[in-house]
Amino acid sequence: MKSPDQKYCTECGTPMPRAAEMCPACGSAQRAPKKWTPARIAIGCIIAAGSFLVLVFVIGIIAAIAIPKFATTKERAYVAAMRADLRNLVAAEETYRASHGTYQPRVEELSGFVFTLGVELDQPIDADSSGWRATVRHRASPARCSIGVGSKVPNGAREGEPFCTRGPGAATTSGERN
Repeated sequence: MKSPDQKYCTECGTPMPRAAEMCPACGSAQRAPKKWTPARIAIGCIIAAGSFLVLVFVIGIIAAIAIPKFATTKERAYVAAMRADLRNLVAAEETYRASHGTYQPRVEELSGFVFTLGVELDQPIDADSSGWRATVRHRASPARCSIGVGSKVPNGAREGEPFCTRGPGAATTSGERN
């Protein structure tokens, strides 16, 4: 067993006195162990802190790139939900018209139709026997989507096809080109 006043040669492993600078067996020079001085500790802390700051900087850059892309993805999902609800509203209105001869301005009267969570009418449905128009919005989005059938088709839109705007003053999009 190793005694406290003894060390081993770094080259050949021969036991020798702790204070020896050369191995008596092989003659190789022995390095003194590095002592942890306050200056060495400070340098280690500075290097660790610098590494941490670089890591935080890199994560910040990644977040700056990813967060807007995530927001765009959410906006597309909201618009997709509004478009799907409007297409389902077309089916519900046509079913109602087949039974009653006119379109229904009240969503509550359309059997089995329910808006997706967050989607709601932006204004009441404008409906009569010749056609109808509806505009919806999502609570978390500035976009609005409209649809029309018969005499109530919005300008620049196709009958029965959702027509969306991205918000006040934004460009208008039609169809699936989002």
